[in-house]
Amino acid sequence: MSKTLTCPVCNNTEHAVIKKYGTSCWYLCKTCSFLHCHPLSKELFTKIASKYNTKWGFAGSNNNLEYEKTYKAKVQNQKKAWKLFTSKINIMPSSKVLDFGSADGTMLEFFSQININAVGLEPSGPNASFSKSKGHTVINGYLEEDTFPSNAFDVIYIQDSLQLLPSIGKTFQIFHNILHEKGIIMCREKQYHFSGLRPWKAISHCYPCYLSKTSISNILSIYGFKVEYYRNRLGDFMLIAKKVHSPLPITGSYLKEKVILSVLPFSDPILSCFRQLAIFFAKRIKPFLKNN
Repeated sequence: MSKTLTCPVCNNTEHAVIKKYGTSCWYLCKTCSFLHCHPLSKELFTKIASKYNTKWGFAGSNNNLEYEKTYKAKVQNQKKAWKLFTSKINIMPSSKVLDFGSADGTMLEFFSQININAVGLEPSGPNASFSKSKGHTVINGYLEEDTFPSNAFDVIYIQDSLQLLPSIGKTFQIFHNILHEKGIIMCREKQYHFSGLRPWKAISHCYPCYLSKTSISNILSIYGFKVEYYRNRLGDFMLIAKKVHSPLPITGSYLKEKVILSVLPFSDPILSCFRQLAIFFAKRIKPFLKNN
């Protein structure tokens, strides 16, 4: 148990230690059941990669023909997801949408096709630049309190971005501020209950946190959102949450989450960092080997 560590969601200081590797630990908050890693073993790798302006997703592809084909397929997948979301809740065509973690803009591309007024927020420079080249409106950076004014959006769309956030509580606090009074969050993420099957083979120290149905529900409740729709399929979950005026009670038991985590695999952070570094530098060296 850690007496000094503060949960980044609820500020509680009582945690259960789930897994320990060297100086890094996976902690489970006893109040909100949020699973987070401290200290982050990937911080060094992130700093190294950022110096080279790392390319994520399609923006790093050299095969233009294959890339275009894959890009179009991903836009179609976004269309399917949007169709499911909008079958559960009505979205006005005049709605203003924030695509949080917009990557290289497949969702923004779909929004442009259906004339939805959308803005992307993307920390990767190459991805943001590529998305802009497609005609999308994108801000290259991180979400801060002054990034957008209050009540700026009707919808916040999130896909595979939450597990990368070291300060997830602060992010949801800002979400609540920048959404209109009846604003909604649409979220497509992964949860650790099925990480041993798909899409992750093991819980990795390369991420600051992992989510479960209990923890994401509690995060939303603490920061003033009510879950209206939730669906899970083999580790991928989709949810819709509406903004409410005040926090809601949290639910679930950390003991149940602790039992689930006891049977899930965890990756070794040291081996994982070496593997990531090897892949990173191999990609940098490969073009030079081809030319010689």
